[in-house]
Amino acid sequence: MLLKQKQNLSKIILTIFMVFAGTTFYITRDLINYVDPVAIALYRFSFAGLILGVFLKFKNVKLTQNWTSGAFSGFFLWLFFIFQNLGLEITTASNSSFLTGLFVVFVPIISAFLKSEKFSKVKALELFISILGLWVITGGLREINFGDVLSILAAIVYAVYNSVVDLQVRKHKLNALVNAFQQFVSISLFSILLVLFQGRGLEVSGTYALGLLAYLIIIPTLGTFTVINITQKYLLPFTLSLILTLSTLFGAIFAWTLGGEVVTTNGIIGGLLILLAVLISPLLSLLKHRTLTQK
Repeated sequence: MLLKQKQNLSKIILTIFMVFAGTTFYITRDLINYVDPVAIALYRFSFAGLILGVFLKFKNVKLTQNWTSGAFSGFFLWLFFIFQNLGLEITTASNSSFLTGLFVVFVPIISAFLKSEKFSKVKALELFISILGLWVITGGLREINFGDVLSILAAIVYAVYNSVVDLQVRKHKLNALVNAFQQFVSISLFSILLVLFQGRGLEVSGTYALGLLAYLIIIPTLGTFTVINITQKYLLPFTLSLILTLSTLFGAIFAWTLGGEVVTTNGIIGGLLILLAVLISPLLSLLKHRTLTQK
């Protein structure tokens, strides 16, 4: 299969999985009523890691190659889920989806800080629009809650995770499936340590909660993060980030429909402003890339 075909297929598959990723916000918000938020991360990634590990072992793939790299990126993914799950105990699923989507805005900011790159006018505009969107969606500093703050921290951490995995898989050519497996195992270990340290419960209340967990394990966890790791080999960062932002839109839609959350004017306006901030850089990069290829 040619590279162009692989890129197009990656876009289609990743877009489909972003629909499933969008369901995780309202489902996790509901599941927290039955399972501890840290335990949710533990169950999601331990079972996803077990399934992926068995598959790789069956294919005679060495699971310990570049283990420290998988553990390193897995640590940031673990922080992302801890911040997101704890935030969902307090804020709404729609707020969480929009605020988490800000990771795309934070990517160039982190890059500018780490690589001493120039903070461009476009990045400044994105930051201004995203702050305006945050202000509207949360009601300003007087009404912003701790769950919103945790969701913003989750976005920052995910921006770091995305940048790290891009270096590992696309530039250093690490095995994407092995890297995903190692991330899953690392998240499981970090989660069990936090559960033991804080004395959190591991019980799952009822078959309804078990069903929600099973869905989160198989599709949004095992499926989505494996696909993200694989497609990063074929997609440029701006293309990948553009597709990943779709989970923000789907997350809000599912929260307002299946999740039963009340649709507010502030939620819609703030969410649209955040989406605008998120899409500016990817769209400009895509436009520039197409212009160059046409010359």
